[in-house]
Amino acid sequence: MAIKDYVKPYIDDKMTYDYDGHKYILKADYAGFETGLDLLELWETQENLQWYFDFVSRVCYNYIYQFKSPKYRKRMEYYMAHSEYMRLAIREIMVDTITYNFEDGGFLIAYQTGINLKEMKELQMRIDMALSVVGEKIVRNYMLEDRVIYQSFDVESDTYGTEW
Repeated sequence: MAIKDYVKPYIDDKMTYDYDGHKYILKADYAGFETGLDLLELWETQENLQWYFDFVSRVCYNYIYQFKSPKYRKRMEYYMAHSEYMRLAIREIMVDTITYNFEDGGFLIAYQTGINLKEMKELQMRIDMALSVVGEKIVRNYMLEDRVIYQSFDVESDTYGTEW
């Protein structure tokens, strides 16, 4: 059976698809409009901004993949690339993650060591700190934190990624 809301990965005014990394990446104009931030001014160059969007995408996808068994990773990549519903979920998660990063948190804090040398204490920095409370709710509402994929579908090709 095919994915109910099947859409081949595509590029529009909101996101582009990275066929090598198998992930959607936000576009600057859309992300700036949705977050209300002048992201180009914050990141200073277009190259830095593009790196940031790629990084946000990678963090969001890896946050979602933590809930799935590794044996279903390729299937999940396919589903997230081809489902219009999942495309919407990814877009909402990435916009929320950008907003969260420019408030007092964000996934960038998860890359800190968590060691306070003055007090010689360590704070645990976990992947669940990468998304905001709202981002976690978005993941839950789209059932992305469940171990299984509820959609029943066949992957078009045995060759990983070539048809994408």
